[in-house]
Amino acid sequence: MRRKKWSEENVIEEIIRLYNSGEHLSSNDLRKNYTGLLAVAIRYFGGWGRAIEAAGLDYTDIRKKSGYKIPGRKSKGYWNKERIVGEIKDLQRKDEDLSDQSISIRRNDLRRAGIRHFGSWRKALESADVDYSKITKKKYKYWDKNSVKESIKKIYDVERGISYKDLRKNHRDLYSAAVTLFGDYKTAVESAGYEYHKVAIRKHKYWTKDRVLSEIKSLKKKGVDLSSSHMMVDHNDVYNAGKKLFGSWKLAIQNAGIDYYGEVAKTKFGFWTKELMISFISELESQGIDLSSSYIQKHYRDLFGYSFVLFGGWRQALEVAGFDYSKIARQRPFGYWTTETVISNIKELVTKNVDLSVSSIQTIFPSLHERGCRLFGSWEKAIIAAGFNYDKIRKDSRLENYKGLVFEKIVEEIFESIGRNVQYQKRFLINDELLIPDFSDTDTGAWIDVKLRSWSGGTTETIQKYLKYAENLEICFLIGDTPKYNVDNLTFKSVKEYVPILKVLGRKDIIRDLTLLEKGIIPSKYQKELEDYSA
Repeated sequence: MRRKKWSEENVIEEIIRLYNSGEHLSSNDLRKNYTGLLAVAIRYFGGWGRAIEAAGLDYTDIRKKSGYKIPGRKSKGYWNKERIVGEIKDLQRKDEDLSDQSISIRRNDLRRAGIRHFGSWRKALESADVDYSKITKKKYKYWDKNSVKESIKKIYDVERGISYKDLRKNHRDLYSAAVTLFGDYKTAVESAGYEYHKVAIRKHKYWTKDRVLSEIKSLKKKGVDLSSSHMMVDHNDVYNAGKKLFGSWKLAIQNAGIDYYGEVAKTKFGFWTKELMISFISELESQGIDLSSSYIQKHYRDLFGYSFVLFGGWRQALEVAGFDYSKIARQRPFGYWTTETVISNIKELVTKNVDLSVSSIQTIFPSLHERGCRLFGSWEKAIIAAGFNYDKIRKDSRLENYKGLVFEKIVEEIFESIGRNVQYQKRFLINDELLIPDFSDTDTGAWIDVKLRSWSGGTTETIQKYLKYAENLEICFLIGDTPKYNVDNLTFKSVKEYVPILKVLGRKDIIRDLTLLEKGIIPSKYQKELEDYSA
C-alpha cells in the first residue's frame, strides 16, 4: 500500500479530523495509535504541542481530556447509559451548552462516556431526548456549506489566492467550518468551483517560469543572497517554485542569466575554496591518508586539480596547510624504509585508529604495505613485529561491507518511522554520469548518503562525486565525530540525533540495533542475511 505523503496542511487537517471524531490527542495517545502522524507533526512543527496549537486547539485542554490519571477522575465502571442520560438531562435543565466543542472542554468525561456507550455524542444526546439540530447551531453559528462556499469566493475575488495558511491565520472561523462541513479544506475549495492547486496559493503567487525568473532578477537587484541555504529560509516560496518548475534551484538561477558558481554558490570553484581545501587536507592527514602527489592525483583528482587553481600546486597547498612537503613526498630518501621506520609508521597509524587490514592499507598507504611485506615476509608479520594482535586489528572487508548495508536498512527504517519522505537509491543521470545516492528526500530534494563512519576514503569520494550536482548533500553516519566543513549545502548528521524522537515513538528496537551495530555486533534479525551474504 502506498504511503501517505504528508505536508503541514495534511497534518493539521488530520488533527482536526481526529479531534472532531472524539479521539484523544495527547502525545501518549498518539504514540499508541498514530505514530506516523506524531512523527511528521514533530518534524514539521517542532513538537506535538505546537502542531495542536497550529490547528487552533488548546494543548492544555487536550492533555486534560486525555487518559491521564487526574484528580476527580471517575472510577472504572462508574458510567452506564442511565447515568449518562441523567447527567445530560441535568445539564439541559441548567441550560448548559451541550455542543460537542463546549462539552469536550467542560465535561469531557461525560462526552467520552457517551461516545463509548452510545457510539457518538449525538446518539447520547438523542437518547436523552435532546434535539441535536438545535445544539449544533450553537457551535457553527451561521455556517453551512453554501455560506462557506460563498465566503471562499469573496476572499478569492479580493486576494486572488486562498491558501489554507492565510485562511487559517486570518479567517479561522471560516477555515474551521470548511474543514468540519466538507471533511477537509481542499474539498471545500473545489466545492466552491476552483481547482485547488491553482488557487490555494499565498499572496498572488501563482508561479510560472516567467514569474520565477522575474522574482530572481528582482531579488538580485536588491542585493539579496540567492544561495540555496538563504533562499529556502527567507524566500521559500520562490525557492520551491524555482526547483519545481526548472528541476533545481541552480537551473532556475542559470535560466535567469546569472552565473550560479561565479555569483551565487558559496564555493566559486564548484566544491573547493582555500579554507575548505586546507581543512580537507588536515582531515586526510589525521586519518593516515597518504598525501603524496602521486597518491592524491590518483585517488582525489578533483582535490589535486583545484590545488593548482587555488594555490598554484599541490606542494604549495600542503605548505599553506602547515605540512613539510619533503616529509610527505612519495620519493623517500634512499634507505628510508627499515624495520624501525615500518614499525614506527604502523604505531602512528594505530594511534589514529586507521584500519590496518590488507585491503585498507594497500589503498591508503601502499608504500608502507609494500615495504612491510618485503622486510617482514608479510603484512601480518609486520603488524605482529610492531607489537599488535593482527586478529584484533584486522577488519574483515566483507563483514565491514555488510555492516554498512545493515546500517542503510536501519536508517531506512528510521526515515519510515519519523515520516520522512525519501526514495531509496533513486537514479540520476546528469551530464552522462549515473549517480545513485542512498536516499533522496522528495520534499527538500536533498541527497542523503549513509556511512558507517563519519570519515573514510569512501566519504570523501562521495562528497567530491555528489556535491558537484546535489543542491544539498547530507552524510548520515553512526560512528565518529562530525567533521567541520565550511560549505553551505553539505551537512554531516549523526544518526544519534534521531534517538529522542525514536524514544517518543516507542521504537526502542531501532535504538537497540544502532547500539549493537556501533559496538560491531550485527543485530540478530540480520544474522540470517549475513550468512547468505558471506556464502
